[in-house]
Amino acid sequence: RPIEELRSDLYDWERHVDPKDIQELEDLGIEKGILDEVMMTLRHSNRTFAAADQAISGERLYQERQTGMHYRSAVRKYLKHLKSCVGTKEDPGLTYWAMFQPDQEMDFGLFDIEEKRIKDLRKKGV
Repeated sequence: RPIEELRSDLYDWERHVDPKDIQELEDLGIEKGILDEVMMTLRHSNRTFAAADQAISGERLYQERQTGMHYRSAVRKYLKHLKSCVGTKEDPGLTYWAMFQPDQEMDFGLFDIEEKRIKDLRKKGV
């Protein structure tokens, strides 16, 4: 395969997802750079996404899938689950709701604390 195709397989995780999903996560405060790092680690640190996923037919881990489809599936599932876990003041999500008793008033102060913490980290360049 050409070098451009090989490089794309290694680094271009974005081609596997809808750009609107990436933008939605950025709007929720999850920067694309973080997603780049996560996907790079996922791709390069897991053997099932290396030769076992990129191999020719007969040598692949999942014979029923086309080359590279295992990684594509993992990237899509990761973003789907990440979006389902994100909470905001307006829609804190089921995980946050579960931390309170049904008759207990919900405390949204955690969202303010986290927003301030992230702003401070960004000022520091972290």
